[in-house]
Amino acid sequence: MSQFNFSEGYTYDHTWEMDLDANWKNVVENYNECYHCPTSHPLIAGVSDLSKYTVKPNKGCLEHTIINKSAAEDEDEFRRSITFFFPSTSVTVTQNFFYIQRMICHGPTMTKIQNEVYRHNSATDEQFDAIMAFYKQVLDEDKELCNGSQRNLNAGVFTNGELHPDKEGGPIYFQNTCRTEVMAHRAKEVEQGGKEIWPATPKIKGPMDTEKLCEEERFCSELEAAACKSREELAW
Repeated sequence: MSQFNFSEGYTYDHTWEMDLDANWKNVVENYNECYHCPTSHPLIAGVSDLSKYTVKPNKGCLEHTIINKSAAEDEDEFRRSITFFFPSTSVTVTQNFFYIQRMICHGPTMTKIQNEVYRHNSATDEQFDAIMAFYKQVLDEDKELCNGSQRNLNAGVFTNGELHPDKEGGPIYFQNTCRTEVMAHRAKEVEQGGKEIWPATPKIKGPMDTEKLCEEERFCSELEAAACKSREELAW
């Protein structure tokens, strides 16, 4: 992000949302690789050298390195920096605007994307409208890809295969991180007798923290866990 001028400031402009019929993890993976860009995103293919596009993990984030075809970087309105923050937020910065993108799970096959847009204080209306139109087209194209992928998953015709170690490094990192976090969380639950851990639930302390209550909670938690497979809302 150091390549951009933040001294003149950015001002909040608007927020726009998208509803996708796709699992949130499917959406995150799509947004963290550009293997599909040559055939699916003509605007990106037109301004960027996709042979040099990389997505690499760095200190818990995924950093997109994007080299554009324009030689005059200072005049390149499509020069951009993208950073993904696990598990579901990214920031895209250009010289005329930046936006914070949040991918919010609304069920096993529904995701809402919130795009919070900030306009550079020196950007003209023409410049701002141009970059907004660019990204809205790209995101609309991604929406169709994610929805189509989810339809294949729902129909049972999707077949697992190996991801490209270079072109799909972002999804590989994301999948590995999800797996590590979920398994570590479950290990903590097992350590305390199988009692489910819900970070948003207040911990019982003081006189209420009795062995009898803990036993009852473990019992209820195990019943709940055993029923998870039959509950559609927990499928995600």
